[in-house]
Amino acid sequence: MFRKRLTIVVVPGSSARTKEHNIPYILLYLSTLMLIAVLAGMGLITVNYLRNKADLVYVSRLEEENMVLANQLETVELTVASFKEQMGKLQSHGDMLRVLVDLPEIDEDTRKVGVGGPGYGSNEVPVGFESRSVERAQRVQMETDQLLRGAKLEMASFEEIERHLTENQRMLDHTP
Repeated sequence: MFRKRLTIVVVPGSSARTKEHNIPYILLYLSTLMLIAVLAGMGLITVNYLRNKADLVYVSRLEEENMVLANQLETVELTVASFKEQMGKLQSHGDMLRVLVDLPEIDEDTRKVGVGGPGYGSNEVPVGFESRSVERAQRVQMETDQLLRGAKLEMASFEEIERHLTENQRMLDHTP
């Protein structure tokens, strides 16, 4: 096999002599293998290039989505701040009503019951994903939970005020 040769005869125009070229088969095999390797390498480079292009598009979309979510988070933060302000007004209004109907005010310790640690359970952030946005989202979630507990407390307070007023009204109706 190593001794076999391929003979190529080149016939130029009518005035020149013909030329013979002897090429060993091993050289043809090696050339073919190199050509296949180069084509495979080029194919891999092309596939990697296309993957990188797709990844860049995906990353770009994720960055856009991040910006949209950051804007929405900012909107939610503003809403929570507004809700906090309204809850403060509602609490002071409730305190005034409690004084008017001769009920004791709700002390600060009672208002802060349940305020504290995360308590999310399933919303824990995996290691390596801590960022300012994640911290902001967790803070908003904690504040929202706190406001929800405060709203429930105020609702119970208003129900107590209503019961007390109804009772007082009933007593007044029966007073001669």
